[in-house]
Amino acid sequence: MSIVDDLKGQISKNRIIFDKPELKDQLLGEDVTAELQALVHHLSILEKLRISSIIRAEGHHGVGRAFDIGNEEIAKTLLPKVATDPEVMQWKIDEIIFDASKSDSGYDRNKWNYDIGVKHKFDEATLNAHSDHIHFAVKAPAKPKKERALVRALRPQGHASPAVAAASPANAGGLMLLDFRTYPDNHVMPADFTLAGVGFESIGGVGRLMVNDTANDRGLQFDASGLRVVLRRPVNGLLLYAGGFAGAITVTALDSSGAVIHQQVVKPANVLLRILLNAPNMRTLEFTGGGGEGMLVEMVTPD
Repeated sequence: MSIVDDLKGQISKNRIIFDKPELKDQLLGEDVTAELQALVHHLSILEKLRISSIIRAEGHHGVGRAFDIGNEEIAKTLLPKVATDPEVMQWKIDEIIFDASKSDSGYDRNKWNYDIGVKHKFDEATLNAHSDHIHFAVKAPAKPKKERALVRALRPQGHASPAVAAASPANAGGLMLLDFRTYPDNHVMPADFTLAGVGFESIGGVGRLMVNDTANDRGLQFDASGLRVVLRRPVNGLLLYAGGFAGAITVTALDSSGAVIHQQVVKPANVLLRILLNAPNMRTLEFTGGGGEGMLVEMVTPD
C-alpha cells in the first residue's frame, strides 16, 4: 500500500479529521511532500488528529511541508512521544511549535519546540500565535513534489528537466533556470542589470546588490530597499529559492500594469525555502524585508 492509501485508511477510521473538506484533498494530493504525509500518518496512530491548516501562502505551509493540528488538547500526550531527538530525526521533523503552558501552566512555554531539527526557544510573539494549535513542519526532500509539479505544468512533454542545466543562465526543455552561483562570493552587482533578458534592480536605485555565500549556497543578496525583478514576459507560474536571514521577506507579484496580483510572506527567517508562485500574468516580482539580508538564489520560469 502507498502512504496515500494508509492515510485514507486512517481517515476512514476517523483517526484524521479536518476543519475544512479541502484539507483532505491537500493532504492526499501532489502539493504536499511524502515526508509530511508520513508524519501525519505516524501521529494519527499515536493520537486522533484534527487538522486545521495545511497549504497557505507562507513559509513551510507554502511549499507543502507544514500542517497544523487544531485539537491542541492532545499536546500533553502526543508531544512527549514525538518531541525527542530520535523521533525528530526519524520522521524528518524540521519544526514543532506550541505554547506548552496551554497544556500545563507550570510548563516552560518552549518545552517541546524544535526549529531546523534541534531544540529551540521561540520568542513570545511566535508562542502567542501557536497557543491554539500545534504546528509541525518537515525537512525539504531532495526534489519537492511542488517542484516536480511546476516542471510538469510548464514543460512540454518529452523535454528534459531543468536539473540538467548546469550553467547560469540556462535553458532546458521550455524552462529557464537563473541563478548566481557562477559569480564569486561578495561580488558587487550593479544596482540595475539584466541577466538573460530578465531585469534585476534595487528598488529605488539606492540599495546594494551583491552575490553572497549563505546557508551553504550562493545567491543575490539585497538590502532593506528591496529587489525588483522584471521578467521577459508575463507568466502564470514560477519557482523561487529564496529567504531572509535577518527577518522574513515578502514576495509581491505584479502584472504588466503594475497592479498587485499576489503577495506571499516567506518565513521563517534564517533558512532558504522553495516558493511556488501561481498567479495569472505575473510580469514583475518585488522582494522586500529580510532585514538587509534577503537572498534570491534561484528562479525557474517558462522560457
